[in-house]
Amino acid sequence: MCYVLAQEMVDGIWALNHQSDRRHSKHNHDFSTDPLAHHTRPIASTAEKAAIADYVNVGLASKKI
Repeated sequence: MCYVLAQEMVDGIWALNHQSDRRHSKHNHDFSTDPLAHHTRPIASTAEKAAIADYVNVGLASKKI
């Protein structure tokens, strides 16, 4: 097991830290039984995918889409 921490910096760049150390080898909670605890990303429709492609092509940052 490992510990991963992702943090967005002030300039919009993301920092990712990873530690593979024995003290991070245990979960700090039981298994979840409620599906609401694990959200999933909805699948974009064809029209939404086209709009996203347009936004990317004009240089819009992904966090603004």
